[in-house]
Amino acid sequence: MKRAFTLLEVVIVIVIMGIMSKFGAEMMMQAYENYLFSTYQNRLQVNSEAALVQITNRLQHRIKASTIARKSAADYIAVGQASGTDYKVLEWIGKDIGGWYGINNGAGFNQPTWSGVIDLDGSSATKLISPMTNGTNVDNIVKRESASSVSNTYSIFFVDDTLNIDTFGWNGKVTSQQNVAAHRVKIKGNVITSATGTNFSRVSEYYNLAYTAFAVVVDDPNVGDLSLYYNYQPWNGQTYSDGKKALLMQNVDSFKFVATGDMLKVQVCVDDTNSFSGGEYAVCKEKTVY
Repeated sequence: MKRAFTLLEVVIVIVIMGIMSKFGAEMMMQAYENYLFSTYQNRLQVNSEAALVQITNRLQHRIKASTIARKSAADYIAVGQASGTDYKVLEWIGKDIGGWYGINNGAGFNQPTWSGVIDLDGSSATKLISPMTNGTNVDNIVKRESASSVSNTYSIFFVDDTLNIDTFGWNGKVTSQQNVAAHRVKIKGNVITSATGTNFSRVSEYYNLAYTAFAVVVDDPNVGDLSLYYNYQPWNGQTYSDGKKALLMQNVDSFKFVATGDMLKVQVCVDDTNSFSGGEYAVCKEKTVY
């Protein structure tokens, strides 16, 4: 009966164990790296999708003609005319939708606070009548959805207004109602009154009410913080730096947008570096809004 291994058998066992340990470790490392890749990629996918949803949910209620691309405070252009990568800021004025949702009037149901229709027969040069508007509670739109520091002056945009981009208030406070797109108004009851004291020059039966603009900005390209600015009013001389800011996403490599007619495509590219393996993980996602 054989009682011991021969030297050859011992050597063969050692060689086999060495091979198994080498490839086994490599397989385990590969499996771990695959796990890291999947984890990082999934996280970037979810975060970038969430950021795009936040942006496009607001863009779908934009006043389309107001949308601009901006390089700096004084350098902006209509988004449809922007080309290249120099324009880093996307900015627009949002229609009020809270007024359509309505407020609780104490009877257990919601009542809209404005109608969106002007009665031209009952209007004067500085005053407009909005039938069926519950204007006594219209301020609740601002109290519920915007900061208390924002001026309680709305802006009306008439649906058929086709004036150029400068008349939306992007270049400073609107001081007249003549040949402008953004009409500064105050509302009480169903009466909409000029906030400038001057006559309206362009009036149509249908209008959109607005109380805030929005801007999407990569605040610091070295850090990659993508932020949404809101609760500011360009027609009152405010810029997005006067508004409130919400962080949408970190580690943003680029934020791009392109417009064709009423269609606007937005793209967010993000990356993240795994410090363990030194690998870089990147995702680009885009959405189109009309």
